[in-house]
Amino acid sequence: MKLINKPTQLLYSLHTDNEQTKLLFKQDIKNLLEDTSKKEFQKADSIAEIFLNLEEKIDYLKYQIETYQKSCV
Repeated sequence: MKLINKPTQLLYSLHTDNEQTKLLFKQDIKNLLEDTSKKEFQKADSIAEIFLNLEEKIDYLKYQIETYQKSCV
């Protein structure tokens, strides 16, 4: 399952408004949700982890930008 292997890479690429990327993301989420080998809470946890990882990376980048801006002043 590609989404779980590269969760944030796929999410990052969504900002480009590339229709193929959006379709791939939707298909990977659908595959995850339709996976009968996992319980519902495991599926929800997997999806939540993807977005939490992305949020952590965004927060880190915001911090780095702020630090850079302060050093340039």
